[in-house]
Amino acid sequence: MLALYLLGGALLDQFVFPEPAPDASYYPPVGYVFASEMEGFEQRILKREDGRFWLELTLRPNAPGPPEHIHASFSERFMVAEGTLSLLTNGEVRELGPSESFLVSPGTPHKPFNQTNKPVVVRGVLSKNSNVFSSRELGSKPRELS
Repeated sequence: MLALYLLGGALLDQFVFPEPAPDASYYPPVGYVFASEMEGFEQRILKREDGRFWLELTLRPNAPGPPEHIHASFSERFMVAEGTLSLLTNGEVRELGPSESFLVSPGTPHKPFNQTNKPVVVRGVLSKNSNVFSSRELGSKPRELS
């Protein structure tokens, strides 16, 4: 009975009473910078187009980065431009070096951070379509890690 209740609620939430998508003005403009001194990062919006966001994330040496989080409705691709990025996904830490990339699927817990004594620069794309990615647009040819 409980399973039927939960399934019915999920169906009603998704299909009968879906939450409307936010207006484009809800999202930050190109050039906007998010920064956290405590978490040791700065993130800049490089480009916005067709529901995709191109970002550049800079992590200071030994920066803890943002807390572990999920994006329920879009994927996030990390491509390292400089340094070595540590990326916690599904309880596992991966290390990515220059020109390596990793795709975090929607709903996957993740946390980028820097365990080294050098800055890390990461470029990435946030997209509802997890297959959308152009290395040309990010300025390098990535080597995909799985």
